[in-house]
Amino acid sequence: MLKLLRMALTAAVLAAIAIRIDRRAPQDEEEVLEPVLGRPAPEDLERYRPREENRFFRGLLAGVVAGVLVGALGLVVATNITGEPSAAAEDDRLVPQSEATVALVPEPASTPAPTRDPACSPQKRRAVIRPLDPAVKREVDAEWLRVERWLKRHAPVTHAALRGPARARTIAVAEAQTGLRFPDDLRASLLRHDGSMAFGPGNASGLGVRGIRDTWRFLCHHFPTVEGPEPRLEYWNGRMIPFLHFPERNSEHQEYALIDSQEGDVGWDDTIGGVAFGRAPSYLALLRANADALRDGGEVHGWRPRVVRGALHWELADG
Repeated sequence: MLKLLRMALTAAVLAAIAIRIDRRAPQDEEEVLEPVLGRPAPEDLERYRPREENRFFRGLLAGVVAGVLVGALGLVVATNITGEPSAAAEDDRLVPQSEATVALVPEPASTPAPTRDPACSPQKRRAVIRPLDPAVKREVDAEWLRVERWLKRHAPVTHAALRGPARARTIAVAEAQTGLRFPDDLRASLLRHDGSMAFGPGNASGLGVRGIRDTWRFLCHHFPTVEGPEPRLEYWNGRMIPFLHFPERNSEHQEYALIDSQEGDVGWDDTIGGVAFGRAPSYLALLRANADALRDGGEVHGWRPRVVRGALHWELADG
């Protein structure tokens, strides 16, 4: 574009210089015209008429200059309107087209603000002692009786470490503070033993009522947001009830076994596939599986009971 404008301006300047020189060039002596006195005759007019070759030369030069200027002006207008050189300019290859394309970088999408877990911020409510299903209580007591008898005979150290019963009022207060409803089988177990050692898989220890409440608060404090649409796939969700602690684990894996307060089933992190529910359909089912493994020397999810110096331990069956 700039080159074309320079060419047009140069042509105009050269044309002006040529015309100026032509006008100032000296005439041959034979062509020096004397002034005519009186009325000029036709031959006098013919002598004073400008020469055709000069007129033709000047007209041709002016036409070339005008054409160059008009072409440059048209190219400027076309470029300003369309943002690209005109078709004529493209045909003449005056402005080479770049084959490179400009990559449009999309603006980064804004990261949505994390959503707080509503289950970790329950509304305040009164502590109410709810009635317990008698049938569930009988089943839980029967399974605990099997465990207690076995421990007393084979693992007296662990038997002596069993805690006494929790109070129904304490359980009701914990439910009000967490906004959760403890299932009947868990409440019945707490009313018999407010926590226990060497409960089952992974040498887990059963949490008491205050341990459940404090652990729930701890997890809600450190993991207060919702990670996805499915609470059961999260590392932690406020609707869960932590009831077992795996003391031999670190923070890389979930250190607690959980009860889904809405579904009632049990889940924990197996350190391979993460937290998964359905490992036991209920707390009572897990308690019964522990009692069966103690009696028969069987396994609970790959863990087998073993007594060392009067204390119950659980070890991996394939270890």
